[in-house]
Amino acid sequence: MSSHAPTCIGKDARLTKYTQFFVLKADPSFSICAPCYRNHVSPGRSLVYEFELYRSTDPSEESACNFAYPAPLAIFHRQCTPMGTVQPLLDFVPNTSLEAEFVPARLAPDQIGKVTCDLAHDYSKLAMEVAVRRGNEGIWRECMKTTANVGVCPGPKGIDEREMRAMPGWYHVSGFENVQVCVSCYWLKVQLYGGGHLFKPLTRPLVPGVIRKCSLSECNAAGVCSIDTGNDSSGTLSWRARRLFNALRAGYETNQWASVLEVARQIVQEPPPCEGQSRAFTRASGRKWFGCQGSSGSSNDCTIIVCEDCHWRLVRGRPHAALFSYDLTEAAYITGGSSGFKCQTYTHRTQQRLQAAAETGDFQSFACWWNKRDELRKKRDAWIPLIQAEQMKQSAADSQRIQQARLRMNAQRNAPSRIGATGLVDLAMGEPGVRWRSSSGRTEAQQSWQDARNIPIQVGGAQSWELQRLYRLAKADEDAFLLME
Repeated sequence: MSSHAPTCIGKDARLTKYTQFFVLKADPSFSICAPCYRNHVSPGRSLVYEFELYRSTDPSEESACNFAYPAPLAIFHRQCTPMGTVQPLLDFVPNTSLEAEFVPARLAPDQIGKVTCDLAHDYSKLAMEVAVRRGNEGIWRECMKTTANVGVCPGPKGIDEREMRAMPGWYHVSGFENVQVCVSCYWLKVQLYGGGHLFKPLTRPLVPGVIRKCSLSECNAAGVCSIDTGNDSSGTLSWRARRLFNALRAGYETNQWASVLEVARQIVQEPPPCEGQSRAFTRASGRKWFGCQGSSGSSNDCTIIVCEDCHWRLVRGRPHAALFSYDLTEAAYITGGSSGFKCQTYTHRTQQRLQAAAETGDFQSFACWWNKRDELRKKRDAWIPLIQAEQMKQSAADSQRIQQARLRMNAQRNAPSRIGATGLVDLAMGEPGVRWRSSSGRTEAQQSWQDARNIPIQVGGAQSWELQRLYRLAKADEDAFLLME
């Protein structure tokens, strides 16, 4: 293809009265733009008669180029052209049991650019998949109605039970109360797949401080797409959710539900998933914490406290696991106080070093690295109160500057009135002259104008520079910590 060949118009729909399209004779709904026809169809010649120029009779009709998408274009070149038939393209455009339920949409001018696809969300796609399989479009419609009443899944972060007083109840797998699903996932996933008979309403009393997590939270952690490993603290909940979801799907397709109960049995044997730095836990959560507690002041000793999940994945079963297996639950909650405690192994580097130390027993190297990291963290955090204090000074200076600007504006507004008033007096007294009057009135009015102009409004500039200086110093320490973290 020549480098000067016209290019595809892209995926956006265009008015057919302004843009030339070609369509398949066997299926006029499959359209391609004129540049794609010339670049891909015409050179082969064998399939030129399978397409025809589309002539629209509706001035508001729009169409788009299907060759703007990689899959149809690849099918055309790899299958249609060698075989001399467009049948592979016709097969690619599926004729489902619900085809007759859909008709082309005509958007009013005020709707263009404001309408979103109703199949954009995962739950909508899932419902449509089930509806197509069962040949019942009403399943999808009912699902879309349900979404307005069940809200959204709280996601991997979960929700504190103290916030659930007015929220609808959750469900759990029968026999496994800790495998819980939110009301949204229950109706949009469990019931949709026909697995409702395996779940019961969760009726235990709410306990403030307990973090309730949905076992079908969306798989939103990067790279979490396999059920073979959960060795990533950022995705252990999503990893478990994927396993449970796959079991539900298998039950729906085969009508065999034993795998759901087996996955639930495995999940309850695993510790609560790590939250990293996204959430702190208080004593009411019931979580356990492990690690080592060293003597202060020694670079060859250290204190590190990790959640049960990280200990289970990174330390347990290693040759030197005993180094990091002291029960520090009480110490964690004392340290965290009313705000709660966060797991300290929230970065991949920390996890890798902890796992390596538990594997090799090189505790001294780990302790030296951890202490240096902690030193840089404290140095970084020491800037926080200084910056906050300077921000308060800056805020006060800004308020003073605004007040002085208002005073200046009012003074400038009043000064011309005084000048105008003295001018009227001059006019009433006739020709100005020292013999008949004094010039002090006009002089005072003009001085008022000068005074108004000279009111300072730059208060706070010094503080602004100081704040910028603190930001620069804090940023340098932040960067040093991130390199070590």
